Amino acid sequence: MSSQAKAGEMLVGAYHKFIGDCNFITYQKTSLDTQTEVDVVGVNLDGEQEIYACEVVTHLGGMGYGSYQENRDRLERKFKRAEKLVTSEYDTVGTYTFQLWSLNTPKGLVTPLSELADEFEDDTGYELELMMNDDYAERIQDLRDLASSKNAQTNDLAFRFLQIFEYLS
Repeated sequence: MSSQAKAGEMLVGAYHKFIGDCNFITYQKTSLDTQTEVDVVGVNLDGEQEIYACEVVTHLGGMGYGSYQENRDRLERKFKRAEKLVTSEYDTVGTYTFQLWSLNTPKGLVTPLSELADEFEDDTGYELELMMNDDYAERIQDLRDLASSKNAQTNDLAFRFLQIFEYLS
């Protein structure tokens, strides 16, 4: 099931579509059985098929899930459930990459999330990439740069907004 994506999810989807060369993007992939949700799933069908499963946290005031430990624990549960959902739904692909996109991760949470990424890879064999703070900003800037160089209308709302904003600059 897909539903209307939130603004941050749309930006991550546009990044995967235009920079990451994904052929297909779906938002809020859910399993009613487990009540698992993956914010953005990017599918690259070229060559070795790849799946990008993204948790997107676009809270301007920080993660907002409680203490650092509560934030880490919540994300750990989300990625464990996402791994089960994605590997069963897309069971014929070659590569799975899980990603956390967080616009404003508190400094005190960076190390615990880096440790979580290492543990996730050890437990599952799948990479958990962390696009936090400056990494997040750099990737969105790459998308903005691309949007400023393209005039053609796209069917991607986030990318079109960036084209308009960059045109106005």
